[in-house]
Amino acid sequence: MSYCVDTGLCLYWGSARWSPVEVYEAFSVAKTIMGVHPICELAEYHWFHREKVEVYMAEIYNKIGKDLNLGSEVFS
Repeated sequence: MSYCVDTGLCLYWGSARWSPVEVYEAFSVAKTIMGVHPICELAEYHWFHREKVEVYMAEIYNKIGKDLNLGSEVFS
């Protein structure tokens, strides 16, 4: 993904519905190889599935300084 960002093919990249371990792994590898890390996470978040975002992912977001993009089926 670093190649795509560096050459202007895309502006940034993010992850979608990854586990906390996968998010941290991607961030760590990108940091190690001096690459572009994912800057956002598109998580499944609605009334019935809030635990992952509010409990499990919140610590990872704060640790690595990552933002969260939320979408809703109501607006789709």
